[in-house]
Amino acid sequence: MAGPDRAHRARPPNRQRLYAAAYAQVPQERVAWSRDLGGLPMDSRVSDVLEAQRSVFNRLGCIVEEAEPDLAPATEAFHTLRALAFVQRYGPLLKEKRAQLKGTIVWNAEQG
Repeated sequence: MAGPDRAHRARPPNRQRLYAAAYAQVPQERVAWSRDLGGLPMDSRVSDVLEAQRSVFNRLGCIVEEAEPDLAPATEAFHTLRALAFVQRYGPLLKEKRAQLKGTIVWNAEQG
């Protein structure tokens, strides 16, 4: 079976209104744009695809601004959360079987 269901009484969407809404200008929203998020390693194929889409925001009426976020504190946060995870996972083993654990596991658990 294909086509509209005659038993369904809902009206099809008004295509003109739907298209008008889809292509309406976005109020001058600001969009931060970064090619590599402040120097993070980024595959050039990914960057190229994203860069090609930048013009979409411009066509929508957005204000596109170059921005490089400072993600330096993210490294410390990652290390802290990793150490916490190691303590939670390996803490009991560290007390009982420290000599049998790999050195990096011991080190990470001790950081937490």
